[in-house]
Amino acid sequence: MASILRAHGPAVRQGLPWPQRRLLDLLPFCRTPALGGHRAKCTACGHQEVHHTPCQDRHCPRCAAARAARWLEQQKEKLLPVPHFQVVFTLPQELRLIARASPRAVYGLLMRSAVASLQAVLSSQYQARFAITAVLHTWTREMLFHPHVHVVVSAGGLSLDDRRWVQTGTSFLVSTRKLAPLFRGKLLSSLRKVRNNGDLVLVDPLASQWESVLNKAAGKTWVIHVEPPQRRSPGTLLKYLARYVFRVAIDDRRVVAHDGHTVTIRTRGKATTTMTGETFVRCFVQHAVPKGLRKVRYYGLLAPSNVGTRLTRAFELLGAGPPRAEHHE
Repeated sequence: MASILRAHGPAVRQGLPWPQRRLLDLLPFCRTPALGGHRAKCTACGHQEVHHTPCQDRHCPRCAAARAARWLEQQKEKLLPVPHFQVVFTLPQELRLIARASPRAVYGLLMRSAVASLQAVLSSQYQARFAITAVLHTWTREMLFHPHVHVVVSAGGLSLDDRRWVQTGTSFLVSTRKLAPLFRGKLLSSLRKVRNNGDLVLVDPLASQWESVLNKAAGKTWVIHVEPPQRRSPGTLLKYLARYVFRVAIDDRRVVAHDGHTVTIRTRGKATTTMTGETFVRCFVQHAVPKGLRKVRYYGLLAPSNVGTRLTRAFELLGAGPPRAEHHE
């Protein structure tokens, strides 16, 4: 990855927005002399080693492993001993140009609208608060731009009066026919609001096509996928998500070949795709997350205000020990 970014990054750097340029300034030089370092000397034998400085960027595949492992352990401490569903909310194609133009605003609205819609349906259907973790992704296996939110939901929740545990089945959680129009309405309404408030600034031709784009999005069925627990443990689902919490899109394990001009990556199974080095760099950096945007968020029983109270109560009702105190990333 680093050698590909060093080789082809300069050819595409000009004209990129600042978050993407920053990736090209840091990631290719992580743990190299370019970022400095320090010399360590053993006081007993005198052996010396040079340790180069890691970039510590949130997108870096090399720096991700340790932080992802810590995050996973922290989430396991709060993991309720029940099956968990995964619900995936996808931003429709018509709105992706707006997301490219204003990622901070659109990504935040996407996550809030998805979870607010899910919580509204769950509360109405079960009269309970669920444990919910939402993780933002913006890519496909081919590194195409595809913003979506993975939401991990407990198969059951604490009743609204905090007195009992309300268990759901493991084959059905919510109806997407109810959830999809609610999600669509909340996100489109929120987009109009931030646009009217001046918090979503667009330029032509997108600015002049604003109403047309929103009307097209409003006229289609939005994609929501609800995946039941099946035989998969909730820890396995969190482990899958942990791979992408502290890095983005791809790492060295999926890069099959780089001949100096083209890059071949593994997509699904043994399938591969080949692209020019410049295309690879553009595909990679387009997934840079705006500074300060939280791509992992916690709701319901996992909301910070509920972890020490309602989440503990849920553990008690399920006959399990309370979650241990933790340090948040």
